[in-house]
Amino acid sequence: MSLRTWNFVSEPPISLQGKFDIVHIRLIGITIDHDPTPAMRNIAKLLKPNGYLQWEEMDLTQSIIATADDTIHMVDAVARMNALMKTHDASVWVLDIPRILEKNGFCDVRRFDVLAWAEIAASLPEGSPKKEQFVRLIEEVREETGKGVGHGLAKLVFVAKRDGDVGTVSVEG
Repeated sequence: MSLRTWNFVSEPPISLQGKFDIVHIRLIGITIDHDPTPAMRNIAKLLKPNGYLQWEEMDLTQSIIATADDTIHMVDAVARMNALMKTHDASVWVLDIPRILEKNGFCDVRRFDVLAWAEIAASLPEGSPKKEQFVRLIEEVREETGKGVGHGLAKLVFVAKRDGDVGTVSVEG
């Protein structure tokens, strides 16, 4: 494996064009001032024919600020950051990504609204009481968040390279 950097606003190097079955991009909207089409076309050049693009963004129109209880007063910096994010052009075009992709030669475009709870529910055994409870509550959670209730969970991502000496793998507790 090799890692390289490349600025997606420029055309990718020939050596990278048409080389990938899957390209994953995440949270690039805030870096694009107006029209995402040129960047999207450059990213698409990385894909093999029939390759997949997975694009994750934030819905900036749905950002909320919540406190744990009434005794916590809003921090001014949080409110200013929230306002700044909502004024960025991406807050408008991000919701239009499916149409932009289809207009530029992509097909079978699907949107997935990711809730940590839905991911947890999907990992639980079918028919388990805990899974049934999660599934029932997910719709109620969606309704409450639509009314302004906030709950945040940090998503952790880990990247690791396995030691080249396969015979000496040890697990420490």
